[in-house]
Amino acid sequence: MYLPGIANTESGIANTEKNSLKYMFGDNLVANKMGKPTLKAVGNAATFIGNMVAGDKPKRQDYQLEIEAYKKYGNNTKKRTEYLNQLKEKEGGTKKYSELESSVGAFAIKNLPKYATDKLGITKHDLTSTHFTEEDKLKVGSKAALTHLAESYTKLRKAYPDLKEDQLVDLALVAYNNQSKIKDKEFIKYYIKEGRMKDRYLSEVKGFKNYSQGGWLDQYN
Repeated sequence: MYLPGIANTESGIANTEKNSLKYMFGDNLVANKMGKPTLKAVGNAATFIGNMVAGDKPKRQDYQLEIEAYKKYGNNTKKRTEYLNQLKEKEGGTKKYSELESSVGAFAIKNLPKYATDKLGITKHDLTSTHFTEEDKLKVGSKAALTHLAESYTKLRKAYPDLKEDQLVDLALVAYNNQSKIKDKEFIKYYIKEGRMKDRYLSEVKGFKNYSQGGWLDQYN
């Protein structure tokens, strides 16, 4: 149900002409295997220098700043937004380094789930090879993405037995994009359990779900 939303949020596939999907699906091997890792390595060098200046204080993610602003001003949207902007301007600290491994395909697959490789026989080559059609790569990517969601859901159900089924699904969708959020108790409280705040990635994915019926994805089924 949510696979079209993931693909569109990760790569904007719905706004791309079918004949130009090859780059999104990873056919541009030079960019994926050489260009992207090189750019990330350069970025990591700049991050290293910045981190030396920032010291040991880790840079907070936007959602952590949003939680702080919510704690201070609650449902007062105007004051909360103003305070959040102030926090973003002042926020310093060390940044995380980028992984040199590139995400590929419409579903931005970086690391394939173990089940996808061991049981389904899927490799990243299947998502990048020019010998496969766009349709084939989308089908393979769909299986890998669905496996990601299933594995996350199973782990999260064990980790958070108090969450409802729909909350676990939401958290699994969040995990597809950001693993650190699902380990943060405050994120789970404010964004998932109590629903006081909306996660942008989750909203985009779920807001696109209606396209799964009678939409662009059907042409590849």
